[in-house]
Amino acid sequence: MISYLGMILASVVGLNSTVMAQGSSSCVPAITGAVGGSVGCEVSTLTQDYLNSDPIAVNMGSGFFNNTDWSFLNKTEKVDVDDDDLNTGSQENLLGAGSSAFNEYLLVYKDGKFTTLVGYLLDSAPTSVTWSNPFIQAQFPGIPGGFKDVSHISVYGRNHQAPMTASAPALGLLIAGLALARRRLR
Repeated sequence: MISYLGMILASVVGLNSTVMAQGSSSCVPAITGAVGGSVGCEVSTLTQDYLNSDPIAVNMGSGFFNNTDWSFLNKTEKVDVDDDDLNTGSQENLLGAGSSAFNEYLLVYKDGKFTTLVGYLLDSAPTSVTWSNPFIQAQFPGIPGGFKDVSHISVYGRNHQAPMTASAPALGLLIAGLALARRRLR
């Protein structure tokens, strides 16, 4: 509730309403649009996307995009691991069976040494995506040779519940007021 109020207040005041997860930061412009259809990009301080921990890695701290309720859906292994070219790609069949029940999705790109996890937020089911390599020196200055290839892409989902708008409580008060006024007239 508090985070929703903060986001609403930030948007009313005109501040950026995207709240960064603890231990993560915004992506540099060079990789922000690297995944087609994404609506956000964050770089975590985590180097591994462990699934055998509680909570799973993407839900640690404040989680990616300030959410700690991501569910693991699928992993695409060995996307391109030879570090011989600055790869781009198109991935098909990213979702596992029954994974379209969510309304927000997180694609987490991973490589290895000199990089951390990079997450892209999508607001529709990513049955296939086109992407560019996020592991470049503009985001990760310590990468030798200018880039690292993508090891794998993990897909997570969650059901986002929109905060109640100000008009819904006002409508509730109006209805309660009308009921009270009607009762007094009797």
